[in-house]
Amino acid sequence: MTRITIRAAREDDDLATLGIIEREAARLFAPWGLDVLFGSATTPVAILDEARREQRLLLAVDHDDLPIGFALLSRVDWHGHLEELDVHPDHGQRGIGRALVDASIAWARARGLGRLTLATMRDVPFNGPWYLRLGFRELDEHEIGPGMRTVFQRELAGGYPVERRVFLARDLG
Repeated sequence: MTRITIRAAREDDDLATLGIIEREAARLFAPWGLDVLFGSATTPVAILDEARREQRLLLAVDHDDLPIGFALLSRVDWHGHLEELDVHPDHGQRGIGRALVDASIAWARARGLGRLTLATMRDVPFNGPWYLRLGFRELDEHEIGPGMRTVFQRELAGGYPVERRVFLARDLG
């Protein structure tokens, strides 16, 4: 088993390598026809650096302290929001994604936020069904605030198959 550590991104971390992780993880979506969409654009380094400065970027690093996964967090509608979670496929199926989710929950709790939300693919086993097994639940229509609606509109404009997307939340109270 790979020994990993979850930690906040630091100034000396090479944020450009996170784009490689993101592109490689996108390949896993090929059976659902989503690999090109998810791999066509990665999170800009400037956004990752802003998140790093604001302590909203968590890294999974290997025994050499090299990134092998990451979680990008924000606040949406007064809740913590998991914008992106990627693990390099070479390190998949080893609990790294779950460790990043646990660290994301801790991040939200440390900021006094009562919920962690995300948007994910309903029909991809390592997306919607996986998060449901981790204690997330589908948000009811009345629970989707203006910030989450903005996320939806941004995804719609970006060509995401929004009919296959689902908003999930894990209550932290």
